[in-house]
Amino acid sequence: MKFKIHFPVSSHSDFASCVGWLSGEEVLTAGDDHKLLIWNALNHEVIQTINLPEDLFPTDLHVYPKWSHGTRQKSAELFLIGSTDGRYHIFSRTGKLEKSVEAHKGAILVIKWSHDGTALATGGEEGQVKIWSKSGMLRTTLTSHPTPVYSLAWSPSNDSIIYTIDSNLEIKPLSPKVKPILWKAHDGAILKVGWNQCNNTIISGGEDCRYKVWDSSGRLLFISGINDYPITSLTWTPNGSLFAVGSFNALKLCDQHGWTYSLNKPAIQSIFNLCWSQDSTQIAGVTGNGSVIFAHVIDKSIDWANYQVSCLSQKILKFRDILINTDEEIEFRENITQFSLAHGYLIVITTNQCLIYRPTNLNAPYTIDLKDSTVNCLLQSSTSFLLVDSTNVYLYSYDGRFLNNLKWIGMKTDFLNHRTISISPETLAAIDANDNKIIHFIDLPTGKPINANPMIKHKSEVMVVALDSTGPPNERKVAFIDKNCDLYLTLVRSRSVSSQIIKISSMIKWILWCDTANMLAALGENGRITCWLYPQVGFVDRDLFSLAVIEKDWSDNASRNLQLTDFHNNQLTLRLSDGSPVQYSISSFPRILHGYVSNGKWNEALQLCRYLKSSPDYLPLWASLAGMALNGHNLEIAEYAYSAIEKVDKVLYIQRIQKLVDSAARNAEIALLCGNIQEAENILIASKFILRAILINLEVYNWDRACDLRNKYDHKERIYGNVILFYRQRYLERFDKTEDNKRLKKLANEIESRNWEQPAASVMAPSRPSVD
Repeated sequence: MKFKIHFPVSSHSDFASCVGWLSGEEVLTAGDDHKLLIWNALNHEVIQTINLPEDLFPTDLHVYPKWSHGTRQKSAELFLIGSTDGRYHIFSRTGKLEKSVEAHKGAILVIKWSHDGTALATGGEEGQVKIWSKSGMLRTTLTSHPTPVYSLAWSPSNDSIIYTIDSNLEIKPLSPKVKPILWKAHDGAILKVGWNQCNNTIISGGEDCRYKVWDSSGRLLFISGINDYPITSLTWTPNGSLFAVGSFNALKLCDQHGWTYSLNKPAIQSIFNLCWSQDSTQIAGVTGNGSVIFAHVIDKSIDWANYQVSCLSQKILKFRDILINTDEEIEFRENITQFSLAHGYLIVITTNQCLIYRPTNLNAPYTIDLKDSTVNCLLQSSTSFLLVDSTNVYLYSYDGRFLNNLKWIGMKTDFLNHRTISISPETLAAIDANDNKIIHFIDLPTGKPINANPMIKHKSEVMVVALDSTGPPNERKVAFIDKNCDLYLTLVRSRSVSSQIIKISSMIKWILWCDTANMLAALGENGRITCWLYPQVGFVDRDLFSLAVIEKDWSDNASRNLQLTDFHNNQLTLRLSDGSPVQYSISSFPRILHGYVSNGKWNEALQLCRYLKSSPDYLPLWASLAGMALNGHNLEIAEYAYSAIEKVDKVLYIQRIQKLVDSAARNAEIALLCGNIQEAENILIASKFILRAILINLEVYNWDRACDLRNKYDHKERIYGNVILFYRQRYLERFDKTEDNKRLKKLANEIESRNWEQPAASVMAPSRPSVD
């Protein structure tokens, strides 16, 4: 990936430091020559010149973030300009001066709208940061320091501001009750800072010739090498996947984690300001000699299976089939803004259209006309794909049919990206934008929250969410990473999901589901890669979870900044800290095992595990097969698998279950073996095994539930109370306790007989499922 730079013939005649995008095709620049130039981003020519007052020397410019929608193109309503005399000016879209406000003593060095457009912040030469309303009324002076504020940025939630104090950065909440965060960030003065709305990550650059990447708590994530000259500009793409860095005669394109994609060295002096287009594909900049530069991103490449797609220019893609070694170029009438390749389909987003290709037939795509020219996120599943624009979330089939316009509580489209939203063939999972502890689950066919489980609320903020894409819908699972880097797993369509959230690992920074089998890969902070071969086993037999896993330790120097980028079949694709991709293969036998089990070929699955007796994957495969067999109620295969991993207690219990004659009793015992007490109770009650349902609760000391069942079903003979009191008496004697349960005291008073053993023995025999 790299920049292709264009140098317009026209330029400013003096120093220029202001640039912004009015729309996807119009760029606004301003300089000390007292001119506002509006450029056509397609042909890089000036289409309008607006003269500024002679006493106005612009220092910074920011375009209003809330855009008005035309038929297909969006345009900004207002833009701000800060000046050297301490005033800021509000201009309309046509260049008309709407208002001027006295703001600072000395020059305004930086001015920024909030992300929601309801407020703006200014930083001055005298060291003050002030918050203003949209109409220009002063709300508060946030802070005051003796050094100039060269740069500032709003937090994603608009409740904090980060700004520069010489070589320090400070995150200052708007609420006075919240403590600010201050840290030393550079060895020299910091000239630029940016805070991305999507990934909540901070970048900074300064006179020490370095740029750095930080998290929102001030923890250093990346530090660059020493550049030739001070960093004079940097900016995030709106979608948070890239950022650009400008210096003297240098323009860098960087990944969100800090490493460099490309370095261009145009002879244009220092780049003092940069601004990305809303679709994150183009960038404009202004320089010290008045030059204006335009650049767009090319050579982006995506691999899937035996296919590779790369972007050669703004309108040309190259499609390659590696197996048959063929290349084909696809040319479009409009600029390409996004493309995605997965599940056997190529999706291409241009300025006004979405095109759907099958790799086997690139000449006849399905075409969808876009209602909004800016697509923020594009996600694919095996049956459909998701388009997220500035206001809506659309679901389409691969033949171009519109399926649904999805909405849920707390939805903000500018918050949605590949880490905060995930889809499977029938389910969507999304983190709540207002409360990051909440995950919403949407049923895709109906577009409504899932009845069994519309949402879950975690104890801490959720950072990453990922749905598996294989297996039946009733076993759909979501994995998520919280703010503490702990990894959790839960079933989406389980009614008792709150009690079924299981923590499976800690210190995790990346997760990926395999797109062809039910396997989950995770990358830890220490560089360790963990692959769970059958995550469903966590809801079947928790003891098998630590066995059905493959691990690899990347102990090289690059392990600290590894990334997981793809998991197809048995191939994991990782990216090192220098940006180079690395392929890591796990054994292909787990995927084959999944294929056998999903097709009901249990004997073949058993033979596969027996064949691998001397393989290092012997134990994980047997543990996976044990979980699969138990989940599929195949007790014979489960018995073989548990024997292979030497789980004697489970083998004996399975043998006991196999002797049961009644199918309902067998299913209830299997549910108990899996730890699903509520499911076992429901099965027994439906089959009229009331006493056994009571005994299950007594065995786990759930006395209140046992009393509830007795009150509900013991209408005629009223003998179940004797059994409850019999077990309770043994419990009290064993633990040397006295009765303190009011319900049991009342029950004892109701029953006159105190001979516990005789009535208990008389009713347990006919009601309990027999093993004889």
